Amino acid sequence: MTALKTRATPLLCAAWGFSCAMFWMSFFGHLDEAMKSLALLTPRDRSLTTAIGGMFVITVVGMTTALWASIMPERRR
Repeated sequence: MTALKTRATPLLCAAWGFSCAMFWMSFFGHLDEAMKSLALLTPRDRSLTTAIGGMFVITVVGMTTALWASIMPERRR
């Protein structure tokens, strides 16, 4: 079990990092477009940017906890 965990943790960190980068690009791309055309925003654009921002926050939390788990030593009983 520990050998699997040792190999899986870096892969999990990389996957969360990749997801975080994708949502970073998507969120700030939408935010940039929203700031350029602030008066022309539709409710759909606002809700889409808000949803992507929420998912970006989730990926940041996921990446942070995965990195924290890889740094922290395993607790032994």
